[in-house]
Amino acid sequence: MSVYGTSQRIIWFLLGFINFFYLQSTYAQEVIQSNRKTANACVTSATCPTNAFCEHNKLPTEFGQCICQEGYFIVEENKIKKCHKVANNIGEPCFYQEACQLSFGADSECINGTCQCKPNSHFVPKDVIGEYCKVSSNCIGKEIVCRSGKCECPFTSHTNANRTYCHRTIQLGEPCSSNEECIAEHSMCHEFCICRAGYILNSNKTGCLKIASKLYDDCEIDDQCLTTIGCSKCGENNTCICAKGYHDVNYKCFSSIALGYRCDRNENCVTPLSECKKGICYCKEGYQRFRMQCSSSSNKMIISQLCSIFMSALNLIKNDILIVFAY
Repeated sequence: MSVYGTSQRIIWFLLGFINFFYLQSTYAQEVIQSNRKTANACVTSATCPTNAFCEHNKLPTEFGQCICQEGYFIVEENKIKKCHKVANNIGEPCFYQEACQLSFGADSECINGTCQCKPNSHFVPKDVIGEYCKVSSNCIGKEIVCRSGKCECPFTSHTNANRTYCHRTIQLGEPCSSNEECIAEHSMCHEFCICRAGYILNSNKTGCLKIASKLYDDCEIDDQCLTTIGCSKCGENNTCICAKGYHDVNYKCFSSIALGYRCDRNENCVTPLSECKKGICYCKEGYQRFRMQCSSSSNKMIISQLCSIFMSALNLIKNDILIVFAY
């Protein structure tokens, strides 16, 4: 092996060694904003303290930083960084004030080895969204804050069904990652927030409306009716009705055809007691067309007789009037 090759390996080793200790000193001198960062440089989680893991950042280096797991915080004992558990309930064992205050706020402290409330303060159980609070630590969930005396989600999020978690607020048509993010009622996530099956967008595209299943169901726009009921519309009373030129037969809309006009089926013939014969609307057997209506022969005879009687009565009245004038 040449002297040049040996020297090159030594240089690379020294550079790596210097880089490692440079990172150590950089992390140690850094202002640690999170109470979970141990400031230990690492390559794998195996080199981190108990209850910590190695988080790699975007720097062009193979080294990462040790971070305490969720529910733990960093403390230094004899110049050694360790991860201690955060207390979950008042009365739990503690060694440091942070174990209590990270969960219960500044009005708590570690007294005689257990988490207690400070004098002149009392414990308030964590509240769900919408309930009373004094400080944000009274509220359940990471994102939930105490605003105007109530636990609330941030302005760009909304609560889940149990009122214990805040989801991002995503409107219809916007990209999403879960159904819970879609704020519109009856919506779901399919890469974008869309209306669920059986629902359609309203006219403003801000909400989902139920599709009508039959005539006379409630509606706001025509599409609620037209999606399942052909030749229909949303009427003035906000119910699905047949469109102009169509009529209802057993909750279906058919084109309205008068007597003597072409038809495709019996349902087209709108005149009572009529049917479609050879493609034309005719009166049914036993009925006759009379003034665009279908009447039985006996009814037609009675009407004819009544008309004769009426005309005779008019003639008698007319003759009586003439006689009166003659006198």
